[in-house]
Amino acid sequence: MNTKILALGDSWFHYPKALDRNGTILIDPNQDQIDLGVGNIPYYLTRKYGVNLLYNETTAEEIWEIVTDNEHPNGDNFGMCGEELMVMVSGYSRSAPTVKKDATPWLRLLINKISNYNTAAQLDNVIILVSAGGNDIADKNLLDFVAIDNTTYHPVKLQPAIDFAINVQLKNAYTQIFQQICTTFPNTKFDFIIHGYDYPPVNGRGLITSGAIGIAKSLQRLGPGPWLKPYLNPNNIDTRSLCEDVMASMIDEFNTMLHGLTPTNDNCNIHYIDLRNTADRNNKDACWANELHYDGVRFDAAASKFSTVITEIMQQNNW
Repeated sequence: MNTKILALGDSWFHYPKALDRNGTILIDPNQDQIDLGVGNIPYYLTRKYGVNLLYNETTAEEIWEIVTDNEHPNGDNFGMCGEELMVMVSGYSRSAPTVKKDATPWLRLLINKISNYNTAAQLDNVIILVSAGGNDIADKNLLDFVAIDNTTYHPVKLQPAIDFAINVQLKNAYTQIFQQICTTFPNTKFDFIIHGYDYPPVNGRGLITSGAIGIAKSLQRLGPGPWLKPYLNPNNIDTRSLCEDVMASMIDEFNTMLHGLTPTNDNCNIHYIDLRNTADRNNKDACWANELHYDGVRFDAAASKFSTVITEIMQQNNW
């Protein structure tokens, strides 16, 4: 029986372990730390849990090639940090559905990869890991959901826009992934493993964290993020607890949508993983590298949950 594991995702599948070949911190963390990454789910799946997914993104060069050319042959893990779900699927973003961002969407490249594997040896079973949707509603996209008056935050004003984004736009994008892949390869069985996100800390931390001195403090302003606090605070969502309540509500709704997704084809199975509370909800800062990404321990824990589901699928199919 010919089987394969592939992945399509955002930074939870691509967040760097570190931007040097050995995966080490470049600056002494006791003096002035540049935190260049703590890994991601496929990183730990392949390095620790032995999952047979070709994962190449371990050097600065490899990550840069993916960022600058999305047709770069990046193993079996498609997508990149910061990518939106709807761009992955169609090339068009949720907030600008008439402006083409990618001529060849990641989903098309993934389908091409499956076709190439099928040409070499007809695949009977394929597991596809999917991580996407967070970037469609975070960062500048949050501005679409914080329409308020000048003095008071009213959650009810957010709800219609959030409902449409999550339960129509993002839901349809996930459905397109299932439909396009399973319809293109009707003789192959597909098991999709999808996940929701955990409750993020709204603490203003971006990619580069720093001490009080030196180069890291200067570079902090140039790195990606923070993705939440700068867009919530100016809109009278100005306490951390309120910010985190807003994000928790969106995370819950997103997870509910994912949990409700159903197969679109006879050769399609969907497995949902709930990652909420993988990090300590009452001690977020200790569990997250920044506002959108776990620390290494929590990414490892998330990978463990994926590994369990992968093992169950393989046992059910007698792989």
